[in-house]
Amino acid sequence: MEKCGFEYTEALAARMHELAAKYETGDFILADPSKFMHRYCDVRDKEIVALLAAALAFGKRSEILTHIEKLLEYMDGKTPAQWILDGNFEEIIPDSCKSFYRIFTYRSILLAFRAIKGILENYGSLGECFEQDYRNGECCRHKGRLATVIGSHFPDECSPLISKGEDSANKRLNLFLRWMVRDNSPVDLGLWKWYPKTELLMPLDTHVVAMAKAFGFLSAKGGATLNQAIKLTNIMTRFFPDDPLKGDFAFFGYGIEHG
Repeated sequence: MEKCGFEYTEALAARMHELAAKYETGDFILADPSKFMHRYCDVRDKEIVALLAAALAFGKRSEILTHIEKLLEYMDGKTPAQWILDGNFEEIIPDSCKSFYRIFTYRSILLAFRAIKGILENYGSLGECFEQDYRNGECCRHKGRLATVIGSHFPDECSPLISKGEDSANKRLNLFLRWMVRDNSPVDLGLWKWYPKTELLMPLDTHVVAMAKAFGFLSAKGGATLNQAIKLTNIMTRFFPDDPLKGDFAFFGYGIEHG
């Protein structure tokens, strides 16, 4: 069986901490999908916009930002929570299989808004809903942890806008969770105090996989799978024991420096 070339050293640990500190700054959000959630004051609005931004975080960064902005412009000055509760999206988002952005259709957007509306009506906020799942022990029964449970609140037709499946790396939902859970960060919001940072999983995509391979953390044949996300997160606990996803910024920084 192929083994990765990872060996923990103090020099490597220092490098990881250096990169994470360099790139986890306020300037990071200027050209990142996370910037949109910082526009809002109400927790419900922050959660909704973060979920939408993370769901669309696929492909070229400039195109991601353009299409998130387009969704928010549909709201025409209303707060996201009120716009959704009023059902205004039904008048604007067509029930169409036409592409909204790449593989994401208008219908998947429409169904996602309907699911969010139901959550707001029944629980008050996304956070209240998912906290109830967590405290009821739902995460313990799912290999993909909270990301998989969140996906279960959305119909299958929302996929791939909303990641689903216990074998999926669920990169975009794990990114959303990083934003919601990590605190003391100029980027992440840290709204959900009820979920431990140590239970987060690395938002694993092909870019992060490539950087992890370059460090020797993952083998050359590994892909963006749930098992690889778990493996990489476990490795990150060696460097950041109380906050493993701080390593996500190190991978980003390493990619910038070697891109």
